[in-house]
Amino acid sequence: MTLRRSDPEIDGTCDACRFLIEEYKALRKEIELYITEARALERYRIIAIGAVWGWLSANRIEHLVAWTIPLILTIGVGFRSLVVLLYCIRLSK
Repeated sequence: MTLRRSDPEIDGTCDACRFLIEEYKALRKEIELYITEARALERYRIIAIGAVWGWLSANRIEHLVAWTIPLILTIGVGFRSLVVLLYCIRLSK
């Protein structure tokens, strides 16, 4: 069997081909949205940690518990970023 250019299997006009193309576009857009969210989380984490450190330094707070707040923020946002990464990996398979 030889395939001609007009065969649906080659030119992408079959319903299954169109479905796969649309599914690919949707998955790509979803991954791009998650990457954008991860970058925003990184940016906001840096801003929040800087603000907390600045406030603690300006007010000369010496309680160890207060200085662990940036660490807690880092762990929390890092966990969320890990979840986003694992979800994107799962989508790519």
